[in-house]
Parts: sequence; C-alpha cells; structure tokens
Amino acid sequence: MCTVPTSVVAPAPSALPAPPAAPRRDAAARSLDRHPPGTPPEVTIVIPTLDAAGDRLRRCVRAIQDHTDAPYEVVVVDNGAPPQGFTAPVNAGLRAARGRYAVVCNDDVEVRPGWWPPLRTALDAGHPVAFPWTLDGPMREDFAAWCFAVSRDALDRHAVAPGEFLDPGLVVWYQDTDLLTRLRAAATPPVLVRESHVRHGLSETVATDDPTLRAWIDRQVEDDRTAFEARHGSQVPGAFVAG
Repeated sequence: MCTVPTSVVAPAPSALPAPPAAPRRDAAARSLDRHPPGTPPEVTIVIPTLDAAGDRLRRCVRAIQDHTDAPYEVVVVDNGAPPQGFTAPVNAGLRAARGRYAVVCNDDVEVRPGWWPPLRTALDAGHPVAFPWTLDGPMREDFAAWCFAVSRDALDRHAVAPGEFLDPGLVVWYQDTDLLTRLRAAATPPVLVRESHVRHGLSETVATDDPTLRAWIDRQVEDDRTAFEARHGSQVPGAFVAG
C-alpha cells in the first residue's frame, strides 16, 4: 500500500491575478492592424540582395516596416547563387510587383520616417521616376539609383522590352545611367525629392569577401562598361561614378 499525497486545488480563475497588459505599439508597428491581410499593396518595394539572410537586409526591411504607413509589399530577390548581377533580379521583382507604384531599393539602404508620401506625390505629378535625398553620405543629384520610385505607367512606357525596365544587357553596372540617359531623351528625367530621406551604405551591396564572386563582379563591370559605351559613347556625364 502506498500513501497518496494530499491533493492541491488551484484557485478559481476569477481569483487569479490578471495577466500583464500587452505592450503598446507605435503607429508604424500597427500596420497590419490598419491594413489587414488581403489589402492590395499601394507600393511594391523590390530589394535585390547577395545575402537574403544577412543583417544588412534585415536592417533594410526593418526600416521599411517601421517607417512605411501605406499598404506595401516587399519583394526580396536573392541573386547570390549563382550571381545574376543587379538588372535581372530588379526586373524580376518589378514583374512580380502588385502595387500601383514600385520602389527599387538596395539592401544597404534604410528609409527614414515620412520617406514614401513625397515620392508618391512626385509620381502623381507626372514624373516617371523619383528618388529621395541621401543623408550622411555621397549623393548624386542627377539620379541616385540605390533607391528610386517608379510609376506603374512608367514601367511600361520606359521599358527596353516587355517586362524589362532596366536594360538586361547591363548586368551589374551602368544600368542606372542608361535609364537616366533614356529618361533624359524622353524629356522626363528623374526628379530628386528632397523631402524624402534615406541612409545608404555606399557600394555595400556589391561588397563581398568571396574571391570568386569578387572576380566575377569585376569582370562584369568591365563588360558592362563596354556595352554601355557601345550604346551611348564614353562621354555621358556621371556614367562612371560608383554607386
């Protein structure tokens, strides 16, 4: 025979202390409350990256989550294995975009509060491409392509071929200046929107310690230079400024 310990009965639920209140979230963190699942995105943000699991991309996406009030979707395209350069993943992401507007954003960019409405206003005013002011770093005022917004109409009107907004013949470099040259020829150059702010880690997107990948990038930059000069000559202003 064994002895059964005395049973212990827990207090009734009404006698239990109330659970702690859930922490309050700021307006940006409540974006899913304001825009429930199924809400069509206003803007699609396309981010090409060499490292979809890296901290740089995490910071980029977190800034978008914290500072974007409109309904949005993020399309991340991992182009690191095998490397595809910049143009192919951007074009693929733009083809997948569902928003009325699209933003192409390097993974070393962090948007700042209030970044999106001024860009949207510029697009609604008829500018096909608009780009924000870059804080605390080098800034190209003709076209800083590490972050730019484009209207849905412009994706079709200024594409080099159906579904190819950037020229696929320019794989890693010069596709931004090629687009700038095409937009200038159409008398609709990109517009700088100084009221919209981002931070940018200059050239971090193509930085790599992998010697094989580094060699591939270097070879491709030279191939892109040759292709660009064949299209536009060697005297295009700003063509050879690293970005």
